[in-house]
Amino acid sequence: GEEPLMDWEPCNLGSIDLSKYVVERNGSTFFDVEKLTEDIKIIIRFLDNVIDAAKWPLKQLDEASKRTRKIGLGAMGWAYALAKLGIRYDSPDAVYLSWHMARFIYYHALKTSIELAREKGAFPAYDPALYRPAWHFSKNVEELFKIAETEFKISKRALEIAKDLEVDPIVLKEDLLRYGVRNAQALSIAPTGTISIIAGTSPSIEPIFALAFVRSVAIGTFIEIDRLFLEYLRRYELDDPEVIEAIAETGGIGHNPFMPRTLREIFRTAHDVSPIYHLLHQAAWQQWVDAGVSKTVNMVAEATIDEVDKIYRTAWR
Repeated sequence: GEEPLMDWEPCNLGSIDLSKYVVERNGSTFFDVEKLTEDIKIIIRFLDNVIDAAKWPLKQLDEASKRTRKIGLGAMGWAYALAKLGIRYDSPDAVYLSWHMARFIYYHALKTSIELAREKGAFPAYDPALYRPAWHFSKNVEELFKIAETEFKISKRALEIAKDLEVDPIVLKEDLLRYGVRNAQALSIAPTGTISIIAGTSPSIEPIFALAFVRSVAIGTFIEIDRLFLEYLRRYELDDPEVIEAIAETGGIGHNPFMPRTLREIFRTAHDVSPIYHLLHQAAWQQWVDAGVSKTVNMVAEATIDEVDKIYRTAWR
């Protein structure tokens, strides 16, 4: 559940396609943080304006939405962004970047919400004695890996990418106390099931579910292939219908020794990723998300009760 809400509060969400901000620089790929910063500011103001522009069908909805002014800036295209950066999804590097990206988005979202509070006033239910910004509860990445009992080692490449995302939300503390904040919650990671398809990107913070699969509809059976994966297949001159048909039989290439190693590394599907890495991505984002993170932990059909129990208990810890 991406939105823990009180009675009558609406789900006012908008997700940003992070894969659009991967740009080439000096022969390598990085995030265009300047463009991302500007867009975060626009989205926060847009979502806040939705509350006032909406035609509420019930008085309770109108009052509840304006009492806390909760909004939910989310993310999609995260798996695509990691692929473009050449980072394997189920790796410490990817989780490390998840944590830094979540903190970066939170910082600029909160900063904008504070600026809105200065311009228009804090949300009516705001109480500085009760409001807790994310830095009150966030854990660092090393601690998450320690809790998950998983090895933590970051590459030089990931450190270079993360350097652009360095921010310190605590510097906002003084302005937060002075002006308050416009929105009780600013971030929310929704599944983006429909909008990611419309946007032509990977859903939410999830890995790609399948690289190619067979879809059966009333007028026939078709093979669908992930668009980013197809781009990479063309680079290797592997976009042959027979190759795509073979990939559609399993949906992934993680265990295909005939596929280039680079493709096998960066195009990990949901079932290639171990449950603990699904959970680590959720945990990394949740450290800086003031609402909730909706995340699937994919497990094999043969998963034991103990394995399921371990994931739930690790998530709780």
